[in-house]
Amino acid sequence: MFTDHGKNHKEVALNNGRLHVFANDEVFASFENKVYEMADNILAVPRIQHMSYTPDAHVGVGTCIGTTAVWNMSDGFVSPSTVGSDIGCGMRVHLTSLHKDDFADKALKRSIIKAIEKHSPVGERAASNYKDIKVSDIVLNGVHGLPAKYVPDHYTPSQRTWTVNLETDRFKIDKPEYIEDHPENPHLKEGIWSRAWKTIGTLGGRLSATLVA
Repeated sequence: MFTDHGKNHKEVALNNGRLHVFANDEVFASFENKVYEMADNILAVPRIQHMSYTPDAHVGVGTCIGTTAVWNMSDGFVSPSTVGSDIGCGMRVHLTSLHKDDFADKALKRSIIKAIEKHSPVGERAASNYKDIKVSDIVLNGVHGLPAKYVPDHYTPSQRTWTVNLETDRFKIDKPEYIEDHPENPHLKEGIWSRAWKTIGTLGGRLSATLVA
């Protein structure tokens, strides 16, 4: 059962709460039952305030890709299963003169995706461009932990335009000794820093292309 609010906004009543879906009628009708089962699992997490799906929602590992879940800052927390492994994942739409029938040839489709990946920061290999970045500096200082060459205006007060679209551009860490990269840190597993470094500047583990007529 759902309520249609118009403008491609539908509200679905589930056992543990209400899910907002932003998709047209055709996309909405294509969602499988597992998509809603996963939504209901997330809605069971304590104190959740809002949950929604973007049009690209599809079954993932534990949580659907395309999930937005919101908690209050005062009593909220980060849910690792909701964040998932593609924390830098993003969407972008490009119009072309191609029709979906043009991609019936799977070999052609693979070659196009491979060509796109050459210009997209996808997978661990993309991090090789950022060998001078230290993950702990970013964890401690946010974008201010990046080397100056990656920052367009170098944080000059009179020209500070690059960070205006960031919700938080600097972090406050009460116990920085828990963040520093050293083996005595009791909260971090061995190898966590090297694995985190491999994801810097990437869009996730792999690229997927959706072709729409």
